[in-house]
Parts: sequence; structure tokens; C-alpha cells
Amino acid sequence: MTRWPARRLIVGLAALTALFDLAVLLPGNPYSSRDEFVGAMVIQALVLWGLWRGSAVAWVVAMAFAVLTFLSWVLMQPPLEVGVFLILVVSVVQAAILCTREVRTHVDRGGRGVHTQRFPSGPTGRFF
Repeated sequence: MTRWPARRLIVGLAALTALFDLAVLLPGNPYSSRDEFVGAMVIQALVLWGLWRGSAVAWVVAMAFAVLTFLSWVLMQPPLEVGVFLILVVSVVQAAILCTREVRTHVDRGGRGVHTQRFPSGPTGRFF
């Protein structure tokens, strides 16, 4: 298994995150200002960059974003409209992407592929 399937899934996660963030820019959204939007984009970009590099901390933060978004909307109990339903679905899909075998393996190996080692083990065939 190589790291490329995991990275494709991370790109899909980035696309879902971007769609979720673009919904904030739609007219009539009173919940976010421009500064909050830029701050959220920077934090999410850092988390996605960390996932791309295989960071376990970034995986935990991304999973917390997905799970806590879902839980907060469920606990608020808003009327189930199309927008609320889509937020719930996107949150579940984000968590599902993070829990795939490919992404978990990518994070467990720190972003290295199967055949990549930081330090070679055993004899290298050279004397010096």
C-alpha cells in the first residue's frame, strides 16, 4: 500500500471542507464575519497540511472538528431543513474519510510509504 490513496482521500476531505466553508459566504448568514472566516480557513489549512504530512495531532484535530460539528448541531435540535441535513451529512462523511484504513495507515506511519524508511536497517552493502 502506498500513501497515494490516502492523499487522494485527504484531497477529498479538503474539497468537503472548502464546500462547507463556502456555505458560510452565502448571503444571509449572520453567524460569521470576514475575520472569523479567514481565521477558520487558516486553521483548517494547517490541519489539512498536517494530515497530508501524516500528523497524528492533525488527525485528532480534524476528527474533533467533524465529530463536534455533528454533536453541536444534534444537541441544538434545529428544525431538520436541507441546510442542517447537509451539514450533518458532510460532518459524517468527513469523519468516515478520516477513519478509512488508508488515512489511518498514512497517519500511523507518519506520512511515509510502506517501502520508505528514515534510517536503513541492516547492512547496506558498502564498507564506508
